[in-house]
Amino acid sequence: MIKQYENQGRLPRIAKLKLGEVIPTKDGKSTKPKSIDYFRLDESTAQSPSIVDQFYKNYGDKPKELNIIFPFNSIKWIIDDYFKRYSFKKLLCKGDGESCSKFDEKSENMIDSDCLGPDCPYVSNKQCKRIGTLRFMLPEISSIGYFQIDTSSYNSIVNIRGVLKSMLELSANKNLAGRLFKLSVTMQSVTAKSTGDKYIVPILSLGLNETLTDILSNAEKPKLQPAEKEKILIEEHEKTDSLEEFYELPNKELEDKEDASIFDDSTITKEQSLELSKIDRMIFESKTLDELKLASNAFSELKFTVPEKFKLEIGKNYKEKKTSLLK
Repeated sequence: MIKQYENQGRLPRIAKLKLGEVIPTKDGKSTKPKSIDYFRLDESTAQSPSIVDQFYKNYGDKPKELNIIFPFNSIKWIIDDYFKRYSFKKLLCKGDGESCSKFDEKSENMIDSDCLGPDCPYVSNKQCKRIGTLRFMLPEISSIGYFQIDTSSYNSIVNIRGVLKSMLELSANKNLAGRLFKLSVTMQSVTAKSTGDKYIVPILSLGLNETLTDILSNAEKPKLQPAEKEKILIEEHEKTDSLEEFYELPNKELEDKEDASIFDDSTITKEQSLELSKIDRMIFESKTLDELKLASNAFSELKFTVPEKFKLEIGKNYKEKKTSLLK
């Protein structure tokens, strides 16, 4: 097996679930979106007709609760969120609150820029929204792959992320993968901070089919490999399908481009950014303390001033990797 590819893989998405539907307007001349209090299978996204049949057989037409499992321990893989702006299903901008990639009309390419987050005028006029993407597996479905739900609900995103972080802190074996969770949706009243208006919207909640005693004492379950070590790369169908995400076996050029963007800063060159990304990857891929030491030496030998925020990020990753290797 080629060494550089032995830890790489792809987990396919097998379908999307939605928390809304499109209904006709009163005059019947148009359509409008409507929120719903159940998980609706988007049949057009299903990998095969078998997935559709299995879903309805196991959960019915309008399930409000689902038993789910996560294949990895990575919270970043399970749920992520970005500010996203679309036009006719075409991604125009995607940002994390600090930096973004946006469509440039002159070059017709995506270019790097600053992200204003909630202060962006496109957010104010609701053309750009915070979109969270939740990924999970359904144990009753006989197909290897994940289901996906996209939500713009702030409460849903923080609810789920909060439960996952608490589980990692409380669980004796620090494990999320392979445990049976319960995902539910209910309609709740929320108040918009900007206007004070109240809305009834679907909110996601995550629970666990274990008691607190089980969580604190459960150290016997096998610890599955976290997503970071599998190097599963998330990309986006930026120009063809809004919110559609897929997995791809990363090639070297793509890896470098992705990694370099993490350390993008106006005070350093792209070559220096790439050097930082390679050191960060050395830390991440280290399997022994000696390999980790090589990464530390490489960082010490850099010939340029590293921005403080990158020092902190790489230092944090180094500390976490050293702690895991010492266990």
